[in-house]
Amino acid sequence: MPDRASSLDHAKNPGALDLRNISEMALSHIADFVYVFDREGRFVYANKALLDLWGLTLEQAAGRNFFDLQYPHELAMRLQAQIQQVIKTGRQVKDETPYTSPTGREGYYEYIFNPYFAADGSVAAVVGSTHIMTERKRSEDAARRLAAIVESSQDAIVSKTLEGIITSWNQGAAALFGYSEEEAVGKPISVLIPQELYDKEEPEIIDHIRHGRRVEHFETVRLRKDGSHVNVSLTISPIRDEEGRVVGASKIARDITERKLAEEKLGRARQQADDAAAAAADAAERFRLVAEVTSLQIWTASSEGTLEWANQECANYFQTDLETQVLGSAWAQFVHPDDLSVTLDRWRVSLGSGARYETEFRLKRHDGVYRWFLVRAEAMRGPAGEITRWFGTNTDIDALKNAQNEAERSSRAKDAFLATLSHELRTPLTPVLMAAASMREDERIPRDAREQLGMMERNIALEARLIDDMLDLTRISRGQIHMRPKACDAHTLIRLALEMVQDDARGKGIRIEQHFAARHHGLVIDPARFQQVIWNLLRNAVKFTPAGGTITILTRNQPSAEGAPSLRVEVVDSGIGIDPAKLDKIFLPFDQGSLAGDHRYGGLGLGLAIARAIVDLHGGAITAQSGGTGRGSTFIVDLPGATAFTGESADPAEKARAGAPAEEQPEEAVSLRLLLVEDHESTLRVLSRLLTRAGHRVVAAGSIADARRAASIQPFDLVISDLGLPDGTGLELMEALRKTHGLGGIALSGYGMEADIERSREAGFIAHLTKPVDFQQLKGMLEEVAKDVGLHATGHPWAKS
Repeated sequence: MPDRASSLDHAKNPGALDLRNISEMALSHIADFVYVFDREGRFVYANKALLDLWGLTLEQAAGRNFFDLQYPHELAMRLQAQIQQVIKTGRQVKDETPYTSPTGREGYYEYIFNPYFAADGSVAAVVGSTHIMTERKRSEDAARRLAAIVESSQDAIVSKTLEGIITSWNQGAAALFGYSEEEAVGKPISVLIPQELYDKEEPEIIDHIRHGRRVEHFETVRLRKDGSHVNVSLTISPIRDEEGRVVGASKIARDITERKLAEEKLGRARQQADDAAAAAADAAERFRLVAEVTSLQIWTASSEGTLEWANQECANYFQTDLETQVLGSAWAQFVHPDDLSVTLDRWRVSLGSGARYETEFRLKRHDGVYRWFLVRAEAMRGPAGEITRWFGTNTDIDALKNAQNEAERSSRAKDAFLATLSHELRTPLTPVLMAAASMREDERIPRDAREQLGMMERNIALEARLIDDMLDLTRISRGQIHMRPKACDAHTLIRLALEMVQDDARGKGIRIEQHFAARHHGLVIDPARFQQVIWNLLRNAVKFTPAGGTITILTRNQPSAEGAPSLRVEVVDSGIGIDPAKLDKIFLPFDQGSLAGDHRYGGLGLGLAIARAIVDLHGGAITAQSGGTGRGSTFIVDLPGATAFTGESADPAEKARAGAPAEEQPEEAVSLRLLLVEDHESTLRVLSRLLTRAGHRVVAAGSIADARRAASIQPFDLVISDLGLPDGTGLELMEALRKTHGLGGIALSGYGMEADIERSREAGFIAHLTKPVDFQQLKGMLEEVAKDVGLHATGHPWAKS
């Protein structure tokens, strides 16, 4: 094995090797664009080619997702969803799409998203590569148009008379020679043949054709319109008339320029290899010469996996004797102890299967510092497919990992901020909402005062909805919004949404008309999310319709190619209208069209963005129409798979209208022994009073210690607990009370994300209510609990204790 000095001596010989060609061959697999996403689908790295496409620097692009980079909405949704698919499944996604960049570059792109696995096997990031394939796509389109004539879009098919006049000219010929069909047809074939070849080739070709013989794979040179030469392979066949007489010739020309260039390069490479035989006996030595002048760590291993050779970059990194300290199996001592087990396990899997080895782990530098590397290895195979050795590279990604970790920390901080903001906004609303609801039902209070309390309730509910919108948008952008579909009656859900806006409409003197013409109004949907969409559209209609206006909601069925008709819901208002130029933007988050900066109407501009995301997740579409300012608006929701609804309506009012028998009601409310734990004093006081008024026996506690002390003194049927307590969490309290007293509970919290609800279930809570709490909902839950534990109205449950 030559040492480094001899390798460098060879490098000084200018005739030894064509290093440029070897480098091009070694690096030819690198894609046009290379980039990395974090787990939330935000860019943490993009190479210069991609940044130039956007017209951004890496600092400007880092931390942004496809929505932030102004990708078309549908394309951004698809890309973000595919990133999440890679993270969830650990599997590659490959796709293609047209795209026009902010810098005006148009193209058709093929992209691949690959998972990057952390040491624990989870997907820590997604690495993408994109190849510009516009020309290939055009060629494929041309091939489909001419499929009956040509087998490949790269072939030129030209017909001519025996006198050499061109009679037909396909797109392949236009691409190869540069002449359009109009320019070529009628011209002599001599325009394509160099003069020095015409007299030599054409008479012999015509002689073959006249005698009915084909000319097979004749390789020659032809002229393009711009005067340049192109190497072609010609297959020429006679064209016969109906009587079998030869009347012309058909030529199929295939561009073999690349092959010729490759052959010429190969010939030159072989000559150079012969000239440098003393310096480089085989391809392996040529590779090592290239490896010594690159900044990448490169190594080779035997088919059994022992390290045989490493380049100078490895020597510089470890600064130790490679032969004794790194090669063989000694390299493992430089792997971080926390990464070693996974690293070796994956290496053994690749050795056994021959599959590509790719993983990330930390390597100790000569100064004791560990740096992250992306390590890849490919099996090199012999003629029979057997593995002869492994070729590997180590790419330093320490800066990228640090950026990724920082991005993840930033993401976690953002999530924590939103959750805390939600909690802090929701918590003070609970006592106000419950007190207002309680007093509104109190007939001792004057009617006008109760109407004002109703107004307070609605506004508190609206504020809670705005908080929900903010959190929903976060879930949508990360692909974390979950649907719980079931068979529903869309008309019933629409009527429920109508009831929610009736008071506001009456307050403005707005008339709401209903025209439910759809015969098929059964859908498999998430009922809460569907109702959220309709409520958003109705709320906007009421908000933007002047006093005395009209809102119409109608349904009908649309035919569908898939079989089952779709359900169309239209909300039409006589309001302020929308500038047609703004219609394509109103579904974007925080965009309120022409109302930007106009504070008369309020709102965050999130409702329509959330509505579109929900409809998209149901496989439907939502669109807007308007004749312009002052001419009203129409919002249309189309959902597929409508059926004749045969299930029982979930709406009690709907049952009553349909003449259905009312459900049996208990003769007397059931009392429960309740342990109420809440550190927000106003909430504790109001909720305790309302629960007591409802007939329950309530013991109040403001901390975990107080609650555990109360539970040790007397029995309870149920715990109602806030999750944020001064001496711990309600989750800890619930786990302890379930273990020591067998209690269940209902959680009250300003945190309402999916993960928060799941943690409540795991701790032992049977329900999780997000603040501000609707007391009627809580009251209904307590009635269900009473039924489940077998309590009856004939006596107090604690009487048996």
